[in-house]
Amino acid sequence: MPLWTVYTGAVNNDGNVALYRIEITLTAGTGKLRMPSGLERGLKESLQRAWSHLRSIKDRMGYEPLLAHRDIVAEAIDLSGGRVE
Repeated sequence: MPLWTVYTGAVNNDGNVALYRIEITLTAGTGKLRMPSGLERGLKESLQRAWSHLRSIKDRMGYEPLLAHRDIVAEAIDLSGGRVE
């Protein structure tokens, strides 16, 4: 069961719309971000940016002890089947 769930949308230049559910879970690990293969390039880059931001504020927010021994697993489900990046 995901720890956090975020819903987001995307629109491409042709006006195609997609709805995504992003699920975040924590697993035992060494403080890494894990993503499944096959994610759209833009979504993968967005998750990497969010991960970089979280790492930059983890001490200030008190997340260091939690993230030191856990990996964050991010999965994205395309709810609309639109395959819009």
